[in-house]
Amino acid sequence: MEPMMFQTTGELALEVRVPAGIVEVGASDDPDRTEARVEVTGEHDPDDMRIRFESRTNGRDRLVVEHRERTRLEWGNGSRDLRVTIDVPDGVDVDAQTGSADLDVSGRAGVLTFRSGSGAMSFADAAGDVSAKVASGGVRGGDVAGDLMVTSASGDLRVGSVSGSTAVKTASGDVDLDRAARAVQVVTVSGDVSIGAVASGEVNVRSVSGDIEIGVQAGAVVWLDLITTSGDASSELDSSADDDDDARSIIRAVSVSGDIRVRRAAVRR
Repeated sequence: MEPMMFQTTGELALEVRVPAGIVEVGASDDPDRTEARVEVTGEHDPDDMRIRFESRTNGRDRLVVEHRERTRLEWGNGSRDLRVTIDVPDGVDVDAQTGSADLDVSGRAGVLTFRSGSGAMSFADAAGDVSAKVASGGVRGGDVAGDLMVTSASGDLRVGSVSGSTAVKTASGDVDLDRAARAVQVVTVSGDVSIGAVASGEVNVRSVSGDIEIGVQAGAVVWLDLITTSGDASSELDSSADDDDDARSIIRAVSVSGDIRVRRAAVRR
């Protein structure tokens, strides 16, 4: 189908509903851009796609791109070649739901919400919250200015810094965060957990067989509670006999058979 253009009047909320293929969202770094462009290739029938734009004078505009409902068999086999490319202004909010389609967001987005069976999500940076619920797809991204919430069965998580709170639940996927500025809650069965640096707040990490490694930002005072049944637990931090009521962070890490290591975080340059 031919590309479609839409003139936005302010903030834009994008909703995408496609079964398979790939969804590419490009957020422009031009602050003066007010135009949205949608291009769809690989569809079997132009009528398969429904694209609508709602302009709102007293709020954010809304752009919806969706594949018409089909049977589950048709969704799985009839749309694998589908590619949806959407160019939008900076700071767009994205809400995407797919069966197996991947979501790739370049540029600075606002709030990101992703739900998928086996699709993966990648993003550059998010100015708002990031939420993902996937079965086997992974999540990879840059910095998150808001909160991070991820639920996954077997997909890996790899994200830069998180300015808000972090909540992750996974069965076998690995969790890798560069930096967590506030509270962290991670629960995994067999995945490894690595947090490059924590600054303040309460950090709770639980794993059955995965290894846990947590870096503590230089100068931060922490209280440690490390428990492992058959693994090794170690801390490279200097201990203090002083009352730890002034501790700015509490780190609780529990693993049945995995190793636990707490160290000083590398200095950021």
